[in-house]
Amino acid sequence: MRQLLIAVVLVSVLFSCGTPERHTYKPDYGVKIDYLNLPTSDMREMVNDSLIIVFYGSFVEDTFSVMINQKHFKDLILTTDERTGWSGDLKTIKYKDVESIGIRINNGNLIYIEPPRRHYNIQLLYLDDVATVSFHRRLPV
Repeated sequence: MRQLLIAVVLVSVLFSCGTPERHTYKPDYGVKIDYLNLPTSDMREMVNDSLIIVFYGSFVEDTFSVMINQKHFKDLILTTDERTGWSGDLKTIKYKDVESIGIRINNGNLIYIEPPRRHYNIQLLYLDDVATVSFHRRLPV
């Protein structure tokens, strides 16, 4: 009986001392794409001709699958710098060649983006179970 009690205590200790708790994202997060507030006053030329996607949020080794023109482009594993909120960025193909962008966070909902004709960089911000996509002529600071 004493050996059984020791075994039960050991098993409960093993389960309670697992990996550190991390935020897990719902696979059905909300998606908001802000096409209405496109900045039009900044007429400066873009620094380069590639599409750049910037990720902000609270991520801990979260997986992002990125598709360009409905073809797999790249998988990323991102962790946020807690001082800045910045999680990473991705330089893709020439903007003029991008017809569609698809992003999944941890195999969640597909975030489908049809980029505007004019060249913008894209920011994906994940906050309160909503992935918000916004467009910028210059990368957000």
